[in-house]
Amino acid sequence: MLEPKPPQPGQNHAEGKERLKKRILFAEDDENNRKYITRFLLREGYEVETVKNGQELLEKLATEEFDAVIADNTMPVMSGIEALKKIRENARLKNLPVIIQSGYEEIKETVERLGCIFIQKPFSFDEFKKEVEKALE
Repeated sequence: MLEPKPPQPGQNHAEGKERLKKRILFAEDDENNRKYITRFLLREGYEVETVKNGQELLEKLATEEFDAVIADNTMPVMSGIEALKKIRENARLKNLPVIIQSGYEEIKETVERLGCIFIQKPFSFDEFKKEVEKALE
């Protein structure tokens, strides 16, 4: 008997039909930032799942499909950069669009070398929206 294929990003898990909303996994340890940015993404029409650190991010990616990841860099347990490196080592996830946000510009080169988007805090929501749209092209 053939095993069903896992849903691809942009597909509904239950029915295999195209979703209208892009699904984003957002990792942020600061509760206020997590709520604020999540509300913004929801208003922009995205479906959003949140986690509090890089380890939770990897655990969620192991069991669910997402169209993009947005992660803070400075988080407990595992940083955004550490999680990003593990994502790029994973054959299934290596092409997943990732945005790393940080107040530390010195990580920009590493993030971009790994084929991801770096956005420096603080940022405007116009700038953030543009980078999310770019990641999901």
